[in-house]
This record gives sequence, C-alpha cells and structure tokens, in this order.
Amino acid sequence: MTKNFVAYVRISKMDSQRDISLGAVSQIEDVKRFFEANQDLSLVKVFIEDGASGKDIQNRPIFLECLDYLKKNKGTGLVVKNVTRLSRNIGDVVNLFNGPLSGVKVIALDMVSVDFQTPNGMFILLTFANFAQYEKSQIGIRTKHALSVLKSQGVKLGNPALKPYGENEKEKNVLGIIKGMLDSGYGFNAIARSLNERGFVNRAGN
Repeated sequence: MTKNFVAYVRISKMDSQRDISLGAVSQIEDVKRFFEANQDLSLVKVFIEDGASGKDIQNRPIFLECLDYLKKNKGTGLVVKNVTRLSRNIGDVVNLFNGPLSGVKVIALDMVSVDFQTPNGMFILLTFANFAQYEKSQIGIRTKHALSVLKSQGVKLGNPALKPYGENEKEKNVLGIIKGMLDSGYGFNAIARSLNERGFVNRAGN
C-alpha cells in the first residue's frame, strides 16, 4: 500500500481570474486537510506551478520535475486537487497514465474514492478530462470572439506600457539570481522556493 505522497499544485492566470478556489493557497490547504484526516499517509513534497496552462505538459517545468521525482522514488503516490491540475488535454491524460503515472497511486481530492488504475476509474478519469478539454476550447472561442468585438470597436488590445522583464535593475537582479542557481544545478522548484523565501514578488505582487 502506498504511504508516501507528493502533491502537485497548478494555478494558471485564467484560474486565478475565474475561480479563487483554484488558487495555490486553497489547493495546499485542501491537501493538508486530506493528510490530517489520513494520518497513516505522509506528504513528503509539494510541487507548485504558478501561471501554467493545462493545455500541455512540456511547457510545465515543475510538473516535469514532479514526474521525474516519482520516477526516481518508486512507490510514491501523487495527490492533486482535481484531474484538471494534471492536464486539460485528454491525449496528455491518456499518455500520462499509460506512461509516467502508470502504476502510480494518484488521488484527486474531488474524487478520493476513485482508483484511476482500474477500468472504472480510468473511464471516470477520461470522462472528466474530456469535459475539461471541451470547457477549455469553449473558453478559447469566447475569448477570441470578445477580443474580435473589442478590436472592431477600435479598442487597443494589450498593454503597451508593459516592458519586457529585466529592463530595470530589480528585475535584472532576479534574473541574475535565477541564472546563477540554474548554472549551479538547482531545479525550477528549488529556485522558486528560494525566491519566495527572499521575499521577491512578481509584477502582480505574488
């Protein structure tokens, strides 16, 4: 029986704007409550990915780091808030459970009783993943339509005042720290944790 687990927390910009319940703090609190209620299980590590889309996997370095950890630590399980945290692409979900997550005990906190390694569990997983992919496509269509309407009305889109990251001394300092840690072999999760501990924030103040 799997005793040790890692948690993967993902928040995208769209999630933050649409639903505060998917924020990092909320997800982490849900994870903590789960382990408090199941004290025979241990949470050994939390992977947090901020501002990452669920449309693919390769552009999510923290998730790739999480998968690599699971590969190196056989027998460790994975906890997520819900299956959309893994991906909103049904093809990716299938590839994950046939590949890196094959044999890994995965617990989605909104469906704790579902065993995704069983045929019934896989059916439920793919059903939810399919709905998530459909929802994402519909959001994309509505967003494009809204932007098209604004453009036809002469509204200038984007933020022309927003400069590329690194054009002031504070941001150059952060980039220098990141590059130095990368060159020293630190992973993205460790770098993010270090920046948080030093009190650095992004442009949105997070």
